[in-house]
Amino acid sequence: MSTPASTSIPSELAGWWRITETEAWSGKYLDMLGPALISFTGYDDRLRMDGTEEPHRSPTQLPRQVAPMIDGDATSLARANAQQQKVISRFLATGRSDPKDIFNWPSDSYMGMEASAHDALLGALVQEVKRRAGNATLPPIPEPNEVIRMTRQRVEPMVRGLFLLAEQDAVLQLLEGTVVFLTPSNIEHVLLNEGFSHSAWDIANVYLGSVNAESLGGRSAGILGLSQETTCFVTAKYLEGRGKFDDFLVHEAAHVFHNHRREFVGLPHTRTKEWLLPTEFAKRETFAFSCEVYARIVELSRSAKERVILFEEYAEDPFNVDVMDVEEHVDILREAVAAKNGWKRILKRCGSATPKKTRCSVLPGHKMAQVD
Repeated sequence: MSTPASTSIPSELAGWWRITETEAWSGKYLDMLGPALISFTGYDDRLRMDGTEEPHRSPTQLPRQVAPMIDGDATSLARANAQQQKVISRFLATGRSDPKDIFNWPSDSYMGMEASAHDALLGALVQEVKRRAGNATLPPIPEPNEVIRMTRQRVEPMVRGLFLLAEQDAVLQLLEGTVVFLTPSNIEHVLLNEGFSHSAWDIANVYLGSVNAESLGGRSAGILGLSQETTCFVTAKYLEGRGKFDDFLVHEAAHVFHNHRREFVGLPHTRTKEWLLPTEFAKRETFAFSCEVYARIVELSRSAKERVILFEEYAEDPFNVDVMDVEEHVDILREAVAAKNGWKRILKRCGSATPKKTRCSVLPGHKMAQVD
């Protein structure tokens, strides 16, 4: 089935293209999780890096409202046909889906098949989450105004240190509205309104872990929350206390800086200065972990000497995660605690100096059926 094209896009350019070279990712692993594709349709651009389609939504676009698909709906696992059941079962077990899965939900358009498949997966996900969570109860969640106050308190030092004075209030206002606590009363709404099925699966696992329920895929997320675009989903366990150098909100807020465009919060922007902060793709986790630990060091210290003492304590047993170079992370913090503005030092070590380039090759016939 050919992808519909707008008259504003030349016919020789419209359709799906294969990404063959990019400076942002190693070419060796570009197709490790599935063909790296991008499409130009004139309606809703797509970037696929992991076997799942992801609409490129601006933060000003509201998520589409999805009608509940619970108990007896035709898209539930119980009433799906055999092939649909296979796709749904694989998704519930792994969180993954194949680009060709949408053809199991016939429609008169490609976008119709995509929407039906997406809705079916999320509907089944909600059913399974409710079944596993049962009648879960959680401790009281802060009122909205308290959540805003708490968020601002956590992220304000970081924002003050990283942004110009004229930009700080706009960034703080953005971050104040990013935190959403996952609860039994809102988990269905959160999952059904998530634009990316694999992200909804991740959010579901975080929620199941917070209510001590069996996880999807047999492996607990083991985290207090996660960020998706500019939203930080947090569980009630965040309120139970933090480790000495832990601060999930600061960590996830640091990721918002490379997920949000400057123009959407009214900040000056150019073609090469479009994101809130220019962090290097490969160092985004290093940046977030460094901001998290440095925020706690600043919060707990009253002098430059105390900052050094706290850093030395942390350096003896740093976060040991495989998403960053731990030695580099510790070295960045060593520079940060010795600097007048440690936040700027962290950004300098993790910043991106040049815009990235991507090369594509056309898929013959621009037909989805030809994508392996």
